[in-house]
Order: sequence, then C-alpha cells, then structure tokens
Amino acid sequence: MNATDHADTYEMLSKISRIVSLFKAQFLDAHPDLSPWINDPALRYLIDPHSIDLCFHFPGWHPTCHSHCVLTQIRFSDNPQSADARLVGIESMGYTYTEPYWRCSTVDAWNFDGKSPPTLLARQQLEQFFYDVYALFGCAHRLS
Repeated sequence: MNATDHADTYEMLSKISRIVSLFKAQFLDAHPDLSPWINDPALRYLIDPHSIDLCFHFPGWHPTCHSHCVLTQIRFSDNPQSADARLVGIESMGYTYTEPYWRCSTVDAWNFDGKSPPTLLARQQLEQFFYDVYALFGCAHRLS
C-alpha cells in the first residue's frame, strides 16, 4: 500500500520520513516517491494493505544499483499502525524503465537475484538500509 496512505498519524508520518532519510543516507541522489502504485481498481488486488510501499528514483541509470529506481515494500503482519503489527520483512526490486532487473527479500536469505543484481557496494548499502529499517520498527534482524 502506498506510503502516503499510511501517513495519517504523526508517528507513522515520522517513520515514513525516517525511512526516506535512511535510504537517502545510502544513496544521496535518490528521489522518493511515496505513492508508487497508481489508483487503478484493476490493480488493487495486487496491493498488500499490510505493507508500506515506496519507490526511490535515480536521475538516470544508477551504476551500482543497476537500475533506474528501487521499489521497496516493508511488510507487516497486520496494519502497520496496529499495536500488534510486527515487521515481517522487506522486499526491494530494482527496475529499469521497462522491466524488473533484480530482487532481494529479507524474508528469504537476503539473496539478490535477477538479470543484473547490484554491485557489492550497492548490496552493502541496501543491506544497511534494511538493518536500519528493522531498527526503526524495533526489530533486531541478523543476516543468516
């Protein structure tokens, strides 16, 4: 679900803002998009209501991320604003203008799969972003 759809309390707005800052700390040239999903009723079934979805666009091709943008879905067990919600995992996908290029999931083994995965440096930066997001939501997560 678009991050903007969750930004209705100060606490959640603050966390979304912090997520953007955490990504930009790793990739200074990234421009956030808090509403990556278009409001199309035909696509609504694809959207997870228990996730915070953001996209980070680069000015052109990013040489280490091997993409034009990175779609990030932070998945929760329940509505992210619920007191019982816990962070389940983070899915990030690198896209060109026409197709997905790579994918990484912290639910799995944190492997970067796809046509052209990011360089080692970008992988380390993305993994640091993932760790920081886990910490933001009060979770300690170790790479297995």
